[in-house]
Amino acid sequence: MRRPLLGFGFVVVCSWASSACGGKVATDGSSGASSGSPAPTTSTITFPSPGNDLPPPPTAGPTPSRPPPDDGTYSARARPGGLDHVEIFKADFVNDRCTRVHLASPSEPGAASPFANIDTPATWAVVSADRRRGAKDCGSNESSGVTEPATDGKGSVSWPSTGGKVYPCTIDVNVGLVFSGGTTEILTRDDLRVIGGC
Repeated sequence: MRRPLLGFGFVVVCSWASSACGGKVATDGSSGASSGSPAPTTSTITFPSPGNDLPPPPTAGPTPSRPPPDDGTYSARARPGGLDHVEIFKADFVNDRCTRVHLASPSEPGAASPFANIDTPATWAVVSADRRRGAKDCGSNESSGVTEPATDGKGSVSWPSTGGKVYPCTIDVNVGLVFSGGTTEILTRDDLRVIGGC
């Protein structure tokens, strides 16, 4: 005899007096046993419905928020001299650090230069890159402090055609620098305005 259960399971009632639940099952509500026979021993088997063994869903709660990564505040400036110069600065206020990439023209990176793998516009080359403590005055003329030179670099510095002018108006920078101990600095920014440019 089968009875429906909540959760869409069902119960099978077997009479141990019958063989493998194959004995006579009454349909009139009686046990189906002959008179004078002892009451049959019954066993209940519960079949859970699909999904009943899954753990309950987690209790809803506030989603922890993480601040976006700080990728620094960028600036760039052009300055004349014996050569033409463009400097790109990244001020990292989280780590209180200032990173600088220095390009000069006319210049070409030698094969032994640690920055030979940084692509630059024609006649320009990265001649140095360094970092120092102090993000507050990063990029200003008052920048000072002991600097740590980069030992390797890869990437690119590019800008649109200047229309015959010496300095670019904006710069796209995508450079990775390596410092002693294998630590790195990444500079990546598009359309960075150049102070004193074009």
